[in-house]
Amino acid sequence: MVVLEESVLHHHVGGSDLMSTQILHVLGLLAFESAVSVAVIPLHAARSTRQLPMEPFVIIDGHEVLLPIAPVPLLVEHRDRVGRYSSAFHRLRQIALTCLEAHEYLARLLPLPAPRPLDDQLEGRKLSCAVTV
Repeated sequence: MVVLEESVLHHHVGGSDLMSTQILHVLGLLAFESAVSVAVIPLHAARSTRQLPMEPFVIIDGHEVLLPIAPVPLLVEHRDRVGRYSSAFHRLRQIALTCLEAHEYLARLLPLPAPRPLDDQLEGRKLSCAVTV
């Protein structure tokens, strides 16, 4: 399972088209047939101090933690430290949206399509007009 902070989806890298594509990719991961499950922590989520953001981490088979924050990623194998990250993951997962809730929430982050110019919308149509003074 991947738990994402909504804030990472608001850092515009590569323009709005790329950002929309990334959100659509995450939405695709939320599909039932996907092998990856995704949860999203909304910006408005009420948190305790123990649920505040921390550095990115990956729990590997429940026995190791990879910290990809340094130029050379750090692998943590000490049982107590791995336990701390596992506990943090479960606390973050409790406040995250999953499944349909996450899908609906992410879909609202997509920009609305830009309106087409009026000329394009009216081309080829028979128009009736009324002008009043």
